[in-house]
Amino acid sequence: PADPSFLEWAIDPYELEFRKRIGRGVAGTTYLALWSGQKVAVKVAAITDMGLGGWTAEVAALRRLHHPNVIRLLGSIFNPSPRTYGLVLEYCDAGDLGAALEGRTPPGFFWRVAGDTANGMAYLHSKGIIHRDIKPANVLLHGDVPSGQFTAKLTDLGVCTMSREGDSDKEHTAETGTFRWMAPEVIRHEPYSLKADVYSYALVAWQLITHEEPFQGRSQVEAAGLVALEDARPPFPFGTPRHVESFVRRCWDTDPDRRPEFDRIRVELTEMRERMSERDGAFLDTGHGHPVYEGAEDSDDDESIEDSESDGDDYKWKEKILKKSHRRATRTKSLPGKVSLDEDDHKKKSKGWGFLGKTKSYIKR
Repeated sequence: PADPSFLEWAIDPYELEFRKRIGRGVAGTTYLALWSGQKVAVKVAAITDMGLGGWTAEVAALRRLHHPNVIRLLGSIFNPSPRTYGLVLEYCDAGDLGAALEGRTPPGFFWRVAGDTANGMAYLHSKGIIHRDIKPANVLLHGDVPSGQFTAKLTDLGVCTMSREGDSDKEHTAETGTFRWMAPEVIRHEPYSLKADVYSYALVAWQLITHEEPFQGRSQVEAAGLVALEDARPPFPFGTPRHVESFVRRCWDTDPDRRPEFDRIRVELTEMRERMSERDGAFLDTGHGHPVYEGAEDSDDDESIEDSESDGDDYKWKEKILKKSHRRATRTKSLPGKVSLDEDDHKKKSKGWGFLGKTKSYIKR
């Protein structure tokens, strides 16, 4: 590894007893294993630029984090022969939020997950970290979910980035994350900030109400096109408590500056629950959610953009978004802190990576 201090966290891979595979993606594979008598999750990176880049970013972030709502790093694997890179993480025994939303959830589930996720994100933002890929698959649950005695933890910091203090957090333009949960300014390659995470959080909060994916029945890129070109948002089910709906709408506001910070979100969640009527509380505690997409098939394309491929129709959506982004950037290119988008530069980037990539893409950071 480039940073020798990574070796301080090194664990001999031969100390691990691998039991079964519990996750797989282009960036690597995750296994359940035993280490020193305890169950752990071992995330083995693919030996590719994407896999190794994600490993480096995640070790760099997690080794300095310690919070009950952020997955804990126990150690790293760096074995020169055979060449192996990996992370040894605490194991969450109740799976991820996406799987939980497919079944029946207990009373108080909305408040526990919304609160724990906001607590974890407030902590990450206090450290200057933009997660950039908040979605149900990256919220793990640990404990006894049916009884309500569980904790939600943020995971997968492989695409996170640092936000430098004093630059108004507006220097990031790389499109990173998962299209379905991606903020409009990120989709359009506009400068974005910590508030991009607040948008993604809002969609997760909406899912806690409906138990559905946003824009269900649409492809990821179609969903991104609706958000970036038409300012579309998922509909709310009839009966949603007014103050909860208003809260979610402010979190996914088109203007990032109008979205609340996570410290404020934590306060608002507490205040909303305290003044919740019995009827509204019963609405949120419905274990099966309140679906809004009648007849729409579930989507199976919730990979991050590093894992996805584009077909012809999706590419047309991307071209539309690019054109709109280019027009917006041209109007603001003379403003301080704004980055204009050059069409020729986009054509160069479209070969292999970026939002216009026709192949599996890795955002170079």
